Amino acid sequence: MEVNLLPNVAKFQADKVNFSRKMVGVTVTIGTVWVAVLAVIMVFYWITRINFSKTESKHKALLADYLSMSEGIVVNQNLRYKLKLVNQVLSQRFEYGKAFRQMESLFGEEVKLSSLELKDDKSFSFSGEVVNGELMDMVERKIIDINEGRVDGFFGARISSVENEADLWKFDLEVDLK
Repeated sequence: MEVNLLPNVAKFQADKVNFSRKMVGVTVTIGTVWVAVLAVIMVFYWITRINFSKTESKHKALLADYLSMSEGIVVNQNLRYKLKLVNQVLSQRFEYGKAFRQMESLFGEEVKLSSLELKDDKSFSFSGEVVNGELMDMVERKIIDINEGRVDGFFGARISSVENEADLWKFDLEVDLK
C-alpha cells in the first residue's frame, strides 16, 4: 500500500506531471514509429522505382533488338522468296551455250559448219559442208546413230537438203535435242 502524504493539489499536480510525461513518451513513441514506417515506405518506394527503371530500360533495349531483328527477318524472308523464284527460273532456263557446244562437237573438225541457228529451245538447224563423199557417208551414219538413240543428248536428225559441187558436199540439217 502506498501512503501519500501530499495535499490534494500537490497530488493533482503530480498526476498532471506524470500524465504529461506519459503523453510525451507516447507522442515520441508514435512519432518514432511513424518516422520509421515512413522511412521503410520511402526505402521500399525508391528500391522499387530503381528496379522498375532497370527493368524498363532492359525492356526498351529488348524491344529495340526485337524490332531490328523483325525487320531483318522480313528482309531475310523476302530474299529467300526472291532466291526461290530465281532458282525456279534458272532451273527451267534452257542452256544455250551448252546446246551450241553440243552441236559444234557433233561431227568433229572434218565437217565445216557454216551457219548454226536455234529454231526453238530443243531444235537446231545448220548448214555444213564436207570435202569428199566418204565424209558425207560419215555424216549420214551419224544421223542414223542419232535417230536410233545412240548419241547422248540428241533426239532426232533430218537432212533437209544436199548439194554436190565437184567433190564438195553441202547439206542442211535439222537436229532435235533431248
